[in-house]
Amino acid sequence: MITFLLFFLISFTICLIILFKNKKPRKEIILFITIAMLGFADWISIITRHNFNPNKWIGIIIDQISFW
Repeated sequence: MITFLLFFLISFTICLIILFKNKKPRKEIILFITIAMLGFADWISIITRHNFNPNKWIGIIIDQISFW
């Protein structure tokens, strides 16, 4: 579990640094953070054996971001 948390934290930080250095649009950064956090929650639910289905939330978030 600690290995997963460290891997996620390091890779998430590296990806954010790359996004900010390449000056990506704000929508793209928000979408990346949201999907990464939903994926993180999904993996934590798998590890802890709790049910979590992020598909509905991903659809809602993509719809909301496209309206901005």
